[in-house]
Amino acid sequence: DVGVSGATGSSNTGPEGEGKGYSACLSYADGPLYLGAGYLSFYTINPKYHPSPYRGSSWWSDHQFGQLVEARVAPGETGTMDFFVHAPQGFEGDLTETFALAAEETAWIDGGQITVTITVASEESQAALQDPNPVTVPSDVTGYAGSLLAASVTSVRAKADQTIPVQLAFKNTGTKAWSAIELHAPETKLAASNANFQHLSWISDRVAARLADVSVAASGTIVVDVILRAPKTQGVHTAQFQLVADGVELGDAVVNIPVTVTEGAKEVIDDPIDEDKVVRDGAIIQEPRVRVGIDQVTDEEVVFSANAPVRVVESDEGYERFTIPTEQPMRVRYNTNTDKYVFESGGTVHVADSYLRFEGENVDTIFTVASYSDVRSWNTSLNDNTFRDTLEVHHSAQKGRTWLINELPTEHYLYGVDESSNTAPEEYHKALNTAARTYALYMWEHKTKYMGEYIDVRSTTYDQVYHGYGAEIRRPNWVDRVKATAGTSIQYGGETIVAAYYSRSDGQTRDWADVWGREVPYAKSVAVPCEEGRTQWGHGVGMSAGGAVCFAEDGMTFDEILKYFYTGVELVRRW
Repeated sequence: DVGVSGATGSSNTGPEGEGKGYSACLSYADGPLYLGAGYLSFYTINPKYHPSPYRGSSWWSDHQFGQLVEARVAPGETGTMDFFVHAPQGFEGDLTETFALAAEETAWIDGGQITVTITVASEESQAALQDPNPVTVPSDVTGYAGSLLAASVTSVRAKADQTIPVQLAFKNTGTKAWSAIELHAPETKLAASNANFQHLSWISDRVAARLADVSVAASGTIVVDVILRAPKTQGVHTAQFQLVADGVELGDAVVNIPVTVTEGAKEVIDDPIDEDKVVRDGAIIQEPRVRVGIDQVTDEEVVFSANAPVRVVESDEGYERFTIPTEQPMRVRYNTNTDKYVFESGGTVHVADSYLRFEGENVDTIFTVASYSDVRSWNTSLNDNTFRDTLEVHHSAQKGRTWLINELPTEHYLYGVDESSNTAPEEYHKALNTAARTYALYMWEHKTKYMGEYIDVRSTTYDQVYHGYGAEIRRPNWVDRVKATAGTSIQYGGETIVAAYYSRSDGQTRDWADVWGREVPYAKSVAVPCEEGRTQWGHGVGMSAGGAVCFAEDGMTFDEILKYFYTGVELVRRW
């Protein structure tokens, strides 16, 4: 029994971009509600699973969205799902869509329907809604002055479109009290950066925050909360604001916050598709950064160092706490008794309420994790405990476990995927790394397998075997062949497939439905003649590695191998 309330409403938004965020309140009365194998989400209906024009950036697909804010909801308690809707381009007027709640692979939830209506306004009508209550400037502005005392962040590293909350403290350095204040963004033509930081919470495209009916006496202070939205373009941008008191600009009360957009920026390639290409260009995205769960470290100390300076960053807000010199050991642990992260390096101790990231200067920053051991059985002198780019220690309250996470670009992740020797045939390497890239991309896009654990994949056979930098330097041929297929993934019907693969068949691959009980059109049984009479190793679905090696040795190209094992697919370059 789930009763849904508070999710029906309308949003007035511009001709493109995110619309209003909605919260669906779920009153559950018949057992615990939590994210697991039967997690709850919303689907489009009428008809079921149709692509919605509302799709926001946080949706799992074009017809599915929703994630519980709470880790667990007991009987009689209320759970909350947050989601965003998107105003489609080229449309003006009202759009209404109904969604139904479902327990994944289990059942539709009776009564779990919500209806959302948004009004998509033209730029002209949207402009008419801007700033309906401007502040009147007094005739005598003598005695108005102010300054910025402090900011909760002095610089930010964020993904494109990420929400950035900021607190700013200002002091009244004049002689006149303030009765109303606003925080203004500069006009685009006057800004040092053309980037747009406007968030849905802003009063207008220039007024980021407004506090009416305040009383700030001379020498008094006031704190202003403002929410920014990171620009869509990679690089460093400056968020600029000017404090305005009673309509008077206070020249010294100026805010400049550098925002580095690290990933997520998108662009669309409009070139026509050449159907004769082995790999066609698709909708180009910024290369995803894959989050790999290396080790579970609940209540364990993680000890590591790096070959370059490392930034210690706390929480989603990106608070930069320290810069640790090259090769200086760092120690971090999540304490389940206190719910705190404890960090120490060079005699400095920091206790944090939120998770900690350790960001290298670039992808060539190599971390050595002294507390982690992954020794190769065939050569015990090799310990794969080195990783590129960024480490993170992040506790999952939902699962009750803490992960050591390696975050790095997809291509560099593939360098360390250790599913083949260095001497295997070139076309097999290309087929395998394309399948591995596709699997990683699917996991990055959908984020359902490890929901609430802050990882996309694990480093073991739960997903793809990943041995980090050590595996990369041992296999230069593999790395060269990853570079040769960079950005290429496998699609069926315009969607990324689950590119399952395994070690060896018995002469025939298996239909997905026969192994996992669901019809998947691209995962059909095919013959593998060179493996007839052999013993099957693995689940049997998708590409047989042994069979792919045979086909490569017989002269098949990597695209031919992939299209043989995955029915009706195409190869698409995404970055």
